[in-house]
Amino acid sequence: LRTRHSYYRAMRLLHEHFGMDPEALGEDHFRDYILFVKTRKAWKPKTIRQTVACARIFFIELLGLPEWPVFSQIRTKDHDELPAVLTRKQVVSLLGAIRLRRYRIPVKLIYCAGLRLSECLGLTVHDILGSEGKLIVRGGKGGKDRMIPLAPEMLEDLRAYWKFHRHPLLLFPNAGRGPCSPDKLAARMHAARSPMPPGSLQRLVVVARKELGIPAAS
Repeated sequence: LRTRHSYYRAMRLLHEHFGMDPEALGEDHFRDYILFVKTRKAWKPKTIRQTVACARIFFIELLGLPEWPVFSQIRTKDHDELPAVLTRKQVVSLLGAIRLRRYRIPVKLIYCAGLRLSECLGLTVHDILGSEGKLIVRGGKGGKDRMIPLAPEMLEDLRAYWKFHRHPLLLFPNAGRGPCSPDKLAARMHAARSPMPPGSLQRLVVVARKELGIPAAS
């Protein structure tokens, strides 16, 4: 889902840059656009590669145009930058600043199990092997499954959280909108048809991180 949103955004930016339907653009337009975002906008290599991949799908696979040489001519090299790593003290502070349990538990699980956001929110009750102390991630990056050790404390947190909403399938169901009394919240979560939206969790972590003065870390 996040990839779809990213590809849609890439085409929207292309549309806004030229002010015309992307279907009417040609190879020269796209070459000029990549030069613009690389030199004027200073986009990172990863973003440029994603834009190229999105454009190739749109123009070649969707519209059926002949292969554009520009797609194989664009070269981007990643910069060797180490990711931001939080200290244990910062992680504890961050988790403590997330007061609502329905947000704190998935963030804690992401940290403890090294999950991607989409992997965490898509978990079901069948993915938790409590007796073995393990977690199954199904359809991760590249469509691969993997098994991860689950700390006893984390397992107890997940059990306690599930007992609150008791959704028949989802581990992190969408809380929806409305009164936030425990009974009504649990009822909405129990009847939810989709997992928690990733955007709400992302925004909350950013707000908590900035309030604590913690360095940027995704």
